[in-house]
Amino acid sequence: MLLTILLHTIICATLFRSDAQNLEKSRSVWVEQGLIRGKIYKIGDNYMQIFRGIPYAEPPIGNLRFRAIQLRKNCLMCAKDFFKCLADSMKFISRLQKAQTPLS
Repeated sequence: MLLTILLHTIICATLFRSDAQNLEKSRSVWVEQGLIRGKIYKIGDNYMQIFRGIPYAEPPIGNLRFRAIQLRKNCLMCAKDFFKCLADSMKFISRLQKAQTPLS
């Protein structure tokens, strides 16, 4: 198991060398489905490793039905920025509050 993790880490480091130089102090994390790599952000006085864009599993239909989980063959880079949910936007929240009328 440890040898597998080490091998995957070495493969990720060689395949994504250019990406790894752009990531600040990021490291790979082993999960059941394979290796993932996030990005470390400084929030206040603390550092957090954040993983963005982790895909959902394929639905178990057709030829995937009753099959075991397939492990990834390479490291999944989860450091990209994706679109945020509108509900997180302060502009959306302020519009929602204006649209609501209190019951009298």
